[in-house]
Amino acid sequence: MPLDLESMNLDTTPIEGIEQAFDNWQEPQEFPPPPPPGKHSAIIKDIREAKENDHVLTVTLDLEVRGGDADGKPLNFVRLSGRMFDRGGYRTSQLLDFIKSAGAQQVPHSNKEFALLLKSLMDQAKTVNFQLDWRAYCTSCAATKLMELTATVTDEAAKGALAYLMQTDREKGLKVRNEVSKVGTKFKNYKAFPVIPNTDSRKDLVDCPQCGAELRAQANITRWLRPSTGDTPF
Repeated sequence: MPLDLESMNLDTTPIEGIEQAFDNWQEPQEFPPPPPPGKHSAIIKDIREAKENDHVLTVTLDLEVRGGDADGKPLNFVRLSGRMFDRGGYRTSQLLDFIKSAGAQQVPHSNKEFALLLKSLMDQAKTVNFQLDWRAYCTSCAATKLMELTATVTDEAAKGALAYLMQTDREKGLKVRNEVSKVGTKFKNYKAFPVIPNTDSRKDLVDCPQCGAELRAQANITRWLRPSTGDTPF
């Protein structure tokens, strides 16, 4: 049955600035390719989101590259979790990696202190250093796989089933999420992208080899590096 929009009790208040926005509308520009793979520095331009779930802080940041040929390029929607895990015999988290890369000197003992430290790093335009690569991810293939694994028939229902599984059986939920991620990841690194003829560059717009959907190269931060110690980042 089609959605009956006419019967919905929607707000009729005029949208502020809509007439000017309507008259001045322009076609969006093409997304630029990600920065080239390698080592980069960046600052925090914005903290888009900070939320807690099961006492774990997760933040979403917008970064901006500083220095080099990629100076000024954005890296948006960088998601970092405060969930602790083991790495080579010691404990860390994505958030801890990030603040240590920024040169943090004091230990944040709580989610509140982590959040305030991130705000301070942003206000001071502190740089973080990282290793970057490319990847291409097919959301269509990933959604199909998630519906298969959760025995659902819609994308929304599948996401809800995974969220419930993560709350009730986290280990099983992580296995499902990892399997979906493997299916969705079509180009794992820069070298996997096709070469542009007669150049040393790679195409940033490719087709999914499985379903044919158009995929755009994404920046993939593979690790955070030690803070800068001199006039140059590295």
